[in-house]
Amino acid sequence: MALTNSTFPGTIASSSPSLSLSSLGHAITVRLTRENFFLWKAQASPVLRAHQLFGYVDGSIKAPSEFITTGSGAEARQVPNPAYLLWYTQDQLVLSTLVSSMSEDMLGQMTQYKTAVDLWTALHEMLSSHNRAQIMQVRYQLSNTKKTSDMTASAYFQRMKSYADTMASLGYPLNDEEILGYMLAGLGAEFEPLVAAITARDDPISLTSFFSQLLSAEVRLCRHAPTTEILSSANTATRQPFTRGGSRGGPFRGRNQGRGRGGPGRGHSHGGVKPTCQVCGKYGHDALRCYQRFNHAFQPEDSRSRSANSANTGAYNIDTDWLLDSGANDHLTSDLDRLTTHERFSGKDTVQVANGSGSGNSENAPSR
Repeated sequence: MALTNSTFPGTIASSSPSLSLSSLGHAITVRLTRENFFLWKAQASPVLRAHQLFGYVDGSIKAPSEFITTGSGAEARQVPNPAYLLWYTQDQLVLSTLVSSMSEDMLGQMTQYKTAVDLWTALHEMLSSHNRAQIMQVRYQLSNTKKTSDMTASAYFQRMKSYADTMASLGYPLNDEEILGYMLAGLGAEFEPLVAAITARDDPISLTSFFSQLLSAEVRLCRHAPTTEILSSANTATRQPFTRGGSRGGPFRGRNQGRGRGGPGRGHSHGGVKPTCQVCGKYGHDALRCYQRFNHAFQPEDSRSRSANSANTGAYNIDTDWLLDSGANDHLTSDLDRLTTHERFSGKDTVQVANGSGSGNSENAPSR
């Protein structure tokens, strides 16, 4: 029985196995690892199809009988099948090509497989589920990664791009529009003008152009953010002037309202017209124009006086400021100088102080 290449499929390289092995080995440049099975498969499959050898890995080119019977009757005998020898040569060529494209770690786990179809099947069973789980994990990271305040625009772009590159290595590459959609979704409200401008475009934008615009937007935000913060702080200080009674935030705390001899107290009020410096606590200028703004050792007069009062009052740090509570029915004080008007108390109510003593309607009853 005569055999030709047309009789048995996949025999283009049968006349020169060494040349075919060399060409196949150079065509598959990706080294197979546990992380890139789909990428490796995407490169190996077309190479095998181009040489009409893919049937050896998917099982469509089956192995013929290893022996055939020649002669008849008493002269019949078993001889090696030339078709099997040809199939075996091609199968080992494909197997050698696949093995030579693996990393050492993967190669150590594939040594027990003797045919190309067995090796191909084992790789699918071992790596397909692992890579699918990894694909889902990377998609989750793409969807949930946000640009935080402590992350630069460049670091955010590179992280999202690395996720996209991982998807490509897994055999599921994303196009630029898909990657851009993930990146825009992760930007904060401060980048809303950039997001609106890009989504309003009729023509697609490349990732390189988007990266340039993202950096430009970040530079503008960094340039204006410090000025805005300082001006906002200065406006707050203008609306709520500093008082010598120790208050920076409102009219009800401090000695301004407590001494009460017919006026607002010892504090000086400017009606919120002039700004108050947040560095030195003085009127007439803001923090940007303060001479003490770079003096880290400077301590405002109010802070020094508070430190001295704390030292004089002992370990309990008693606050002697008069606090006005407009929701109280009555007020108590041991210092009559704190009251504008007072009279002797004639009611039946009593007050018990911390040392256990009490006072009520007696000759020495306190005034109110």
